[in-house]
Amino acid sequence: MISSKIEKNIAIASLSEKSKLNILNAEEVKNALTLLLRDYNQLVFNMDGVIFIDSTGFGTLVTIFKRARENDKIFKICGVSPEAMELIKITKLDKVFDIHSDEATCLQSFDN
Repeated sequence: MISSKIEKNIAIASLSEKSKLNILNAEEVKNALTLLLRDYNQLVFNMDGVIFIDSTGFGTLVTIFKRARENDKIFKICGVSPEAMELIKITKLDKVFDIHSDEATCLQSFDN
């Protein structure tokens, strides 16, 4: 469900079964991201291919964001499709999350 890799001591996670972040996979995604956040200070969630997010999926993203902040860690999102970005903007979470267009740009942002 979640694949991950490490680059420059930054954990990068993505959905292996792409297209939706919803009630069917949100708990598993939250658990996987929580484990990565426990072991790394910087976490990127690459949403490439995700075109739909429901309220449970948004809850997962907010939970991870809050856990990162509470533990002085960094959580960023990248690769958001136009469809998913529209949903993120409707919920005004684009003002909350640090969102980057692609993985390379996101990784470079850690150097700043």
